[in-house]
Amino acid sequence: MKRIAYADAVVGTDGEVAALVLDYAARLARLGRADTVRILALPEGGRLQEVSLLLGPSSQITVYEDDEPFEGDAAPAVAELRRRIASLELPIPASDGPGLADPDDDAALPTG
Repeated sequence: MKRIAYADAVVGTDGEVAALVLDYAARLARLGRADTVRILALPEGGRLQEVSLLLGPSSQITVYEDDEPFEGDAAPAVAELRRRIASLELPIPASDGPGLADPDDDAALPTG
C-alpha cells in the first residue's frame, strides 16, 4: 500500500492509484488546471471508503510506502485516472459557438 499525504489527511491506497494521482496532479499543474478525483482509500485508523482529492496547480501531495497491503479494488480508480490523463493529451477542439473574439480579426469587432 502507498500512503498519500494531502492537506491535513493521510490515506492509504493502491500503489498504482497513488502513482497515477501524482502524475495527474503534475499534468494538471503544468496546464494551470484543477480537477477533483475520487479514489478508494483507507484513512488512518478508519475504514475503507471513497475519498475526494482536489488536484490543482498548488496541490501539495506526498506519496510514501507502507508495509501493509491494500485490500480494496483499485481497478475503477486506475481506469478513471488513466482516462483523465489521456484526455489531457487530446487537442482541444475549436468552439463553433460564441467565444472570445480574435483581437487581430477586424470582422470580430462590434460595429455601430
